[in-house]
Amino acid sequence: MVRFVRAIDGQTIVIDRNGTQVAVTLAGVQVAPEDQQAARAFLEHELSGSWLLMEGSDRVTVFRSPDGAQVNQMMQQRGYAESARPHERYLGEGFYDAKKPTAPPAKRAGRTNRRTYRRSSALRLP
Repeated sequence: MVRFVRAIDGQTIVIDRNGTQVAVTLAGVQVAPEDQQAARAFLEHELSGSWLLMEGSDRVTVFRSPDGAQVNQMMQQRGYAESARPHERYLGEGFYDAKKPTAPPAKRAGRTNRRTYRRSSALRLP
């Protein structure tokens, strides 16, 4: 576990590891230049005074203690970051017009030769 010190920009944070301050970059996070300030403020707000668990060496995945929230994923969910490998696939354009009213289904003609299970009065014995 390490202690959060400050955010340098929207994807790099400084941590305190055994008395040494180290800058680490969040894995899978690419913040657009116009969103750097907002992303930095978000990191400062969410991580100030927190203990963190780090996974990885060069680019890290960060988990906040004690709730275990994944900071990298929080950045992507809030829209401050774009995933390095998007999980979205472009399928084309959709055309959504208003539904046209449809006529009710036509009634079927009655069946002939229906079997009836009622007893006929002609079959009664005197």
